[in-house]
Amino acid sequence: LTPEGQLNPDIQPESGWNYEIGSRGRLLNQRLFYDIALYSMQIRNLLVARRTAEDAFVGINAGKTNHNGLELALSYTLYDRGEGSNIQLFTNYTYADYRFEEFVDGDRDFSGNDLTGVPRHSLSAGIDGQSKPGFYGNLNFQWISQIPILDDNSRFSEAYALTNLKVGYRQVLARRFHLDAFVGIQNLWDEAYASMLQINAVGFNAPPRYYYPGLPRNYFGGISLKYAFSIKK
Repeated sequence: LTPEGQLNPDIQPESGWNYEIGSRGRLLNQRLFYDIALYSMQIRNLLVARRTAEDAFVGINAGKTNHNGLELALSYTLYDRGEGSNIQLFTNYTYADYRFEEFVDGDRDFSGNDLTGVPRHSLSAGIDGQSKPGFYGNLNFQWISQIPILDDNSRFSEAYALTNLKVGYRQVLARRFHLDAFVGIQNLWDEAYASMLQINAVGFNAPPRYYYPGLPRNYFGGISLKYAFSIKK
């Protein structure tokens, strides 16, 4: 629909082809799990949003785009004593080479540019641990590379890294009550970053607002108590 609520006859449906190949399995005496995939998508008439007023957007077709990438997930059991006591390392990585193959908007040609709103690299890693008495913890790290904000690739967001920490205690009380108490810290190193981006933002009587800041270092905690009406034997 147009901002006036009318059907837009110029919009064409998206179409495309997707190719993917991958592998998953376990190595090193079942301690290492891996999942890897390579993919390629060719999209025609990709729908993108154009801001036409302060609170109005219209959809347009972006010609042809290519989406090529790699996804990798690894987890390794560092310690396992059974009965709920274990420590695991994990990491996830994504490589995304997304580009406009053919995209002309008026007198502007964006062909060959990086697709907006998509980081080239995304990485997360961490460690999970839990013990038989019920104590558990998680430390995770996330890194996002710069992200193109404008179709002409003249502006990018800055890369950023976040670290989060959570520790807690779980226990079953009287066979039916499940207790979970936890505390944690998000953005441990108080990193300044943009949690959301306004792609192709346009300013109206003011500079365009491309970035919405993420939360500074913050703390959380909670406690839950659940009752099980039936007990598995």
